[in-house]
Amino acid sequence: MSLSDTRIPVRLSTSHHNLTFHWTEKAFYVLHDVRKAGGMAPSSIPREALTHPYEPEGPRHTRTHDVLHHNLLRVSFDSETKTLTVSYIKPKQKNKHAQLVVLQGVVHDVDPKVVETWAEGVMKALYEGVKMFKKVVEPIFLASGCHLTVVQTERQGHAFDYVKTVSLDYDAIVTVSGDGLIHEVLNGLAQHEDPMKALGISLAPIPAGSGNGLALNLIGIEHGVDSASAALNVVKGRPMKTDLFSITQGGKRSLSFMSQSLGLMADLDLDTEHLRWIGDTRFVYGLLRGIITFNPCPIQLSVKVAESDKDAMAKAFHDKKAASQDSRDSTEKTNNPSGALPSLKYLPDDNDGWTTFEEPLLFVYAGQGPYVGRDYMAFPVSLPDDGLIDISIMPLTSRGEIISAIDGAETGENYWFPKLQYYKAHAYRVKPLSKKGNFSVDGERFPFEEFQVEVHPRLGTFLSCYGRYDTDRLAALRPRNSVIQRLRFSTGATAAAAGEAKKKVTLDEWIASPPTTSGVDHLHFEHLADLYITLPTRDGSRKPHEEPKPGMPLGYGHHLAFFNARKAEFQLREDGTDEEISPPAPFLTRMWAGGKITWDIDNPLISGAKTTSSASVLTALKKGFEKNRPMVFVTQKIEFTMEGKSTPSVVEERQHVYLPEGRVVRKEPRLVPDIPTSVDFSFTYKPTPVTLFRFSSLMFNAHHIHLDKDYTTNVEGYPERLVHGPLTAMMLLETLAFNYPMAHIKEFEYRATNPMYVNKELTLNGAWVDETTAKVWCVDDEGVVGMRGTIKTAA
Repeated sequence: MSLSDTRIPVRLSTSHHNLTFHWTEKAFYVLHDVRKAGGMAPSSIPREALTHPYEPEGPRHTRTHDVLHHNLLRVSFDSETKTLTVSYIKPKQKNKHAQLVVLQGVVHDVDPKVVETWAEGVMKALYEGVKMFKKVVEPIFLASGCHLTVVQTERQGHAFDYVKTVSLDYDAIVTVSGDGLIHEVLNGLAQHEDPMKALGISLAPIPAGSGNGLALNLIGIEHGVDSASAALNVVKGRPMKTDLFSITQGGKRSLSFMSQSLGLMADLDLDTEHLRWIGDTRFVYGLLRGIITFNPCPIQLSVKVAESDKDAMAKAFHDKKAASQDSRDSTEKTNNPSGALPSLKYLPDDNDGWTTFEEPLLFVYAGQGPYVGRDYMAFPVSLPDDGLIDISIMPLTSRGEIISAIDGAETGENYWFPKLQYYKAHAYRVKPLSKKGNFSVDGERFPFEEFQVEVHPRLGTFLSCYGRYDTDRLAALRPRNSVIQRLRFSTGATAAAAGEAKKKVTLDEWIASPPTTSGVDHLHFEHLADLYITLPTRDGSRKPHEEPKPGMPLGYGHHLAFFNARKAEFQLREDGTDEEISPPAPFLTRMWAGGKITWDIDNPLISGAKTTSSASVLTALKKGFEKNRPMVFVTQKIEFTMEGKSTPSVVEERQHVYLPEGRVVRKEPRLVPDIPTSVDFSFTYKPTPVTLFRFSSLMFNAHHIHLDKDYTTNVEGYPERLVHGPLTAMMLLETLAFNYPMAHIKEFEYRATNPMYVNKELTLNGAWVDETTAKVWCVDDEGVVGMRGTIKTAA
């Protein structure tokens, strides 16, 4: 008899409503048929109806609901009274707790043997873990001389209630289920009258769930879903101390052993509960659905960061792994002392040393143990007892970036994906910014409410044959200064080519010995002509257009369109920038900050003249490190000298600020003080996407924030594409030259103050301080000052 082809009609003992029960591989269905007078009574249903939908005659109202296999507790049949009993848990609703539902009714005119066989078949399918335990696991335990106490859970919370009063003389507690039952047992032990001693009992899983992350981490990816291998781990494994995490929420405290997730990673888990019947394939389905909907995670995240250097974390992981392999035969004391749970260290109002992430996020995944599923290594540098929690953060980016980030996830290669922020932390806290969202703890649904997590070193105990997490599949995870270089990923062809990985240097080493660059340009007048038709001061829209000619002096600031880095596409970073003068990772996000340009008015750069540029780092200053908001200000000194000349025609000090990759950039406009109240000269224009494209082309600059709206908004978090810093600086100089064409500029010092955006009208203003000095600034149509500076002219 096929379970899925059989439907069992009954009449409820209490309400006399007619029901039909139907088991499928997807769910257990309950069809309610509330018939009005005149319908056919259930007692007259022919036997053929056992394998067809119940279709009573007469007016009726039918409704159907499904019961997840996970929530179905028991199906039993009493052949003497012909009573069928179905019990299940009705999930928690908005204003109601989860409830136990028991449906009991009489089956009429159906062969009792058929119903009895059907009920037994449902129970066997429902509790496959019990069958597997009896057939595979229990014989291994008995053959090894183990003494067993077997408890079959009958309801949600049964294991919690059982272990909180369990005797402490057991060597191990073994669960035959998924990760959710381990979570339940740990929290039950935490409620024991001697919780520290109770948590010293070793735990071990026999995988029978849809995720089985703990089994994968303890036994390995090859054997992590094999019940016999898991039973062998119980018999042969040794106690391994592991960190546990306290989650405080709404005045309550819970323990977590594996993971906490919000955003995309919580959605793909909790919103696919109804698909548990397809195993861990449901996570792939949830991921694809999440990429399509692409909803941001509405939270404010604060982290007590301990380490953010991916190379340092990878090196520490491999050093620890090597040490544990060398000492695999050693034993350690694993028994916990008696007493209460460790007190909480971090108070909610403790903000000292915490880093707050203000940018939009796609997901936050925190925990320990490399694997959360067979196809996803979420925490590849996780250690069981380093006293820290691993936190993986993905800013809201493009769908293409997320698809690229998935590549290599099964072996941990996604760890090196540039956009993925990875930290080791002492604690973290989350404040939801919306009432709607998912929060998953060890695969279990928790309220989407404010919470805090902190680490308790070596509080838990698991059985392991290795004394560590099994990560032999983690072939790609090596620090960048090892034999196997760091792997980098890209949505296009911007990944570094094989063999070009540079020797790893620290930031301090880079500051002590920064790079120098040089270049040669002939200042071709054709290139200068392209600049002229790009600048609104020279394109013919405001005054007659004049073509540049060979041998004429370059305009003020026009050298910025020359001497640019000529790099192949594969040599560029993910954001399209070059690495010529740049600090080492993670300081990869570049912004134009300002500078100073000095001209020798008696020795101007000449169009068509062969000219050499020589650049060196004048200063490299670390700022904000003590506040966990690190940035590096790099000032280059660049001298531009024409062939045959002994002194430079132009000396520039160009300043960039470098932020850690993925670091939040302040998006709210800042007020700029001391702007003149009167204006002596000005120029207004609107930079369009064409303007930005042409200027990027002139500078051979592929930085995505000027060209790609999706990247700029989804990855960097700006509302629109940004106007180039050097374009605004050049336009301030052009504004003075446009209004005072006979002026000879000697010096220009400026600083970027706020981002300026495409398609917004910009006004470049100037006010004379004295006969030779003018204050200049750029302001948008909302009054935001994007750049300010001082121009000095010859008398």
